[in-house]
Amino acid sequence: MKRSILRSQALAVFQLSLFAWGACAGADTGLNAASAPAQAPMLVHNATELRDLLLAGRSPAELQVLTLNRGCGPSGCVVDFGGYSLDRERGRLRTAAGAPVKLVHHGAGVAELPPLDRDPLGAYAVLQGGTRWGVCLELAHTGLWRSGARQRWVSVILLPDTPGSRGAAIGHRWVGYWAGCDSLSAGAGATATELPILNASSAGMQLRWQRCTARGCVSRPGLARFSVVPGAPGGALSVTTP
Repeated sequence: MKRSILRSQALAVFQLSLFAWGACAGADTGLNAASAPAQAPMLVHNATELRDLLLAGRSPAELQVLTLNRGCGPSGCVVDFGGYSLDRERGRLRTAAGAPVKLVHHGAGVAELPPLDRDPLGAYAVLQGGTRWGVCLELAHTGLWRSGARQRWVSVILLPDTPGSRGAAIGHRWVGYWAGCDSLSAGAGATATELPILNASSAGMQLRWQRCTARGCVSRPGLARFSVVPGAPGGALSVTTP
């Protein structure tokens, strides 16, 4: 019963957030913020529920788990995955051919977070129509057993393949609450992928949709409002819509 209620409320939140994107992009979604009925606050208890909420009504991107090959040598320790190599000590990211990848940091990040843990949580090939679109990487922050409230903030890095090659010249990084590659959805055609990021702002938690192609990423706000429930175990979120 609880899951049924969650799914129906999730669809309502999704529709409103989709309207925010569509309005900015010039699409006609058939919805308008003025006539949309207000929804009672709902609780999201964990990252899985947040993912299901954000993917309601969308087509999830196809993900293929990539092997993380860790090793150390005279020049330091690296992690190789999907045609990339991450220097764990210096934080440099390169393609397998040795070309540097410029990393663009989107958003102001979250204050007082521990340093980034450069041993990835996971890496995934992102597929669209059976063809590789790029790679998605998840990174946590340093800390004892990667536990505690600050570990709810995850860095997601998208590496869209440059047309005609299996590698990126530019990568994109966001820090989001319970963020993950499994929240990716297919964008228009086979060139775009969309990632929802719940980040910190001066007004509290803010949901933003990131639409990315090999040319870059565009960010648009969602209408749903999120806040951490004070005293709730596990960092549960309260979700409301206008």
